[in-house]
Amino acid sequence: MRAWMMLVLGIAACDGGEPIVEDTDSQDTDVADTDVSDTDVSDTDGATFAAVDVILQRSCATYGCHAGPELVTGLDLSSGQAYGDLVNVPSFEAAGLDRVKPGDAANSYLIAKLAGEQESVGGAGDRMPSPFGLSADELDLITAWVNAGAPE
Repeated sequence: MRAWMMLVLGIAACDGGEPIVEDTDSQDTDVADTDVSDTDVSDTDGATFAAVDVILQRSCATYGCHAGPELVTGLDLSSGQAYGDLVNVPSFEAAGLDRVKPGDAANSYLIAKLAGEQESVGGAGDRMPSPFGLSADELDLITAWVNAGAPE
């Protein structure tokens, strides 16, 4: 029963609209084992993908959303896949924008989506992660990483 409820809650937490599902060969990601205790998200000076990945694993790479065999909008944010699915990849929801444009957070759809400003750039759906979004420090760290050139 618990697994069924987790699946329902996980799906409800995603975009809220009709999901676009892409079947993949991804393995399930168990983010419960992700240690985030040592990640200082307020330190944007040294924003690295490793720090961004911790946030993504905890907040986005959940089964039924952006991890597992059925991915919303085809975006796989599971560990080992997130970078390649984000950087220099066209956005599914906002024509003309990449998900992450290195060095240019203002023109990266990921930042608009995380800030809840997706409609202002031609995107759609809810702020991510739904329903509450990220903390200001987490959003600042991801923005700093993008503006630093989105280094791997």
